[in-house]
Amino acid sequence: QRYRMAVYMLDIIILFLNAVWHTIVMMAPSLLFGFFAAGFLYVYIPKRLVEKTLNGNGIMPVIKATLIGIPIPLCSCGVLPVTASLRANGASKGASAAFLITTPQTGVDSIAVTYQLLGGLFAILRVIAAFVSGILTGFFVDRWAKETLDESLTVNGNLASCSSDGGCCANGDHDR
Repeated sequence: QRYRMAVYMLDIIILFLNAVWHTIVMMAPSLLFGFFAAGFLYVYIPKRLVEKTLNGNGIMPVIKATLIGIPIPLCSCGVLPVTASLRANGASKGASAAFLITTPQTGVDSIAVTYQLLGGLFAILRVIAAFVSGILTGFFVDRWAKETLDESLTVNGNLASCSSDGGCCANGDHDR
């Protein structure tokens, strides 16, 4: 009885590992293409061009930020510093929010993997969903975001910055 159970469990583990291996083999070409495309975008598209494109108010910077964010393969952690850099260089709040929402949803690599595993219809629907959510987010942020910085980001009228010891409010005001 125990022997049969052990053989059965071993069969399940082998089937699981086999399925994982086949999934990796199916995804490998798409991931390699995505990494190549990401490297191409990083090397050949100037950062200042992207930042300059997203300046200004209105719906056009939001649309441009959404279109730029769709193919860039950044995860939700990697998109935060890029968005902060875009915002610091003059990108509008709506464009920054659209980029922040759109980019982690898609990317050349994840679109290719979706196409490989689920087919073209799902890959197209994924891009459309990312586009619509980016446009709506950017529009609503531009429409209803406060014009001034949030008070929690300032200390004595200056932007709070992180000090080398890891704490914020480097100017000495640690009571916040």
